[in-house]
Amino acid sequence: MNNKGVKSLMITGGTQQQRRQKAYELAGILIFGQKEQDLENAKKTADLVELTKSDDEKEISIEQIRESITNLQLQPSKNTLNKVLMIAEFNQATHQAQNCLLKTLEEPPEHAAIVITCPHPKTVLPTIASRCHQIKVKSSAQPIDQSIENEFNALWESNLAFSLDWLEKNAKLVENKNQLREKVGWWLAILRKKIRGLNTSETDRIVTAIEKLYLMEERLQSQASPRLLLDAFFIAIRCKKNL
Repeated sequence: MNNKGVKSLMITGGTQQQRRQKAYELAGILIFGQKEQDLENAKKTADLVELTKSDDEKEISIEQIRESITNLQLQPSKNTLNKVLMIAEFNQATHQAQNCLLKTLEEPPEHAAIVITCPHPKTVLPTIASRCHQIKVKSSAQPIDQSIENEFNALWESNLAFSLDWLEKNAKLVENKNQLREKVGWWLAILRKKIRGLNTSETDRIVTAIEKLYLMEERLQSQASPRLLLDAFFIAIRCKKNL
């Protein structure tokens, strides 16, 4: 990528962690002109303005965007090429906040660039997606953690009371949407593994579970209650088990 060319980039696809890593890589190239300096130096330099939604916040606000744009106007250091604004999971920004970034996306300062991440272009406003050069991260298969698989198998085989008890014991996970999205990703991988070579009735149950988890991923982008989404998931897979 030519660091004097495209200055507004959108990274989609893959997992949240993969998108974030790619964003640091591109930020490193834009700031230093060298891929080798991506992760370590990009995280340390003052020329990277990084904006993410904290666990305590429901969304990225227009005030946060305005403050970041102000920081982006400052000149970069003498030994760097650009100042970079990196916004992780921009789909979590309010529509007001997204609209606030439009003009800067279209015409970044001469010394600046913007890198945003989101699961899919359709998870942000069309006007945002149309102003960015889009880069899709390919998902790479990762070994399933055995403890996560054992935990899910226990939930899969147990009764509803066990699942509800699990929800109470994992209240912090339920409150943290980012961690819950990661957990849902692992559960989907486990279900895809299960679906091979099973009888028809069990396959129907797995397909239902996968559909519910995809729906959960989508609704976690909104203000939907994670607890209610998990309740609906556990009830659905229990009903299918009892048929």
